[in-house]
Amino acid sequence: MSKFADYIRGVRVQPATPMMPLTHVCQESSFREVLATKQLKPSLCQVFAEELLHFFYGKPAYTPKTDGVAVDASGLAPVCLVCKPHLVPNAKRIAPFDTAAFASGRYADYLQSKIKIDDFLLDGSPDIPGRVVAHFFSANGEYFRGKPSALQIPRLQFEAQAYYNLITDNGKTSSDHRRSAIEIQTDLPVSIERDSVLLVVLPEVFLDDPDVRTRVFQDWSAEVVPYPTYHCDPEQYQDAVAYVVWKFLQQKHFI
Repeated sequence: MSKFADYIRGVRVQPATPMMPLTHVCQESSFREVLATKQLKPSLCQVFAEELLHFFYGKPAYTPKTDGVAVDASGLAPVCLVCKPHLVPNAKRIAPFDTAAFASGRYADYLQSKIKIDDFLLDGSPDIPGRVVAHFFSANGEYFRGKPSALQIPRLQFEAQAYYNLITDNGKTSSDHRRSAIEIQTDLPVSIERDSVLLVVLPEVFLDDPDVRTRVFQDWSAEVVPYPTYHCDPEQYQDAVAYVVWKFLQQKHFI
């Protein structure tokens, strides 16, 4: 295990409850494959150079890549699946932040030169995300909003101190909300069965397709919240998606 994992296991804290749902964000092409195959499948991860399927704990942190220009194309807009907490019972690895943002150098200002991504990786135990939340944020709601607790990190816990510095910096930074989003990885496909998906947030035009309506409403028995699309950079939809998920978690007493 990493030094950060040792630190998390060593702190005397019970995991934050309840266990939060897992989120998976994708675009139209991936969503169509999920509808057709009834599975979420791993794909090549550039960070770890292996086939992986990524989720985030409790909040929709993944931002689909766009070229930064305004378009009127719903196919580039995000679809967010909020899945039951135990959908991935044995993760391959867990990280306390978005690993792609780490690899791109967004967190470099907070790290000693010798600290690598492996120094922060956690084991795949189901209680690990709740332990990170309880220690660094106290509760699920504060974790979702990125509001860390006041802590004194032991001086020799360099990785924990670096992570704490990262999530507490409220100034102008190159890092965003992904810096505190707990990432959960598996190298196995995940079947989407009835009640696997609790909520689907998607462009409203997708519901014009009867196959989409049948799958999400009848086969998945999921709640569905559509949002309108317009001429913009598709990344701008992320705030709307996050707000919908926040309200859902409140209503279902996850936060």
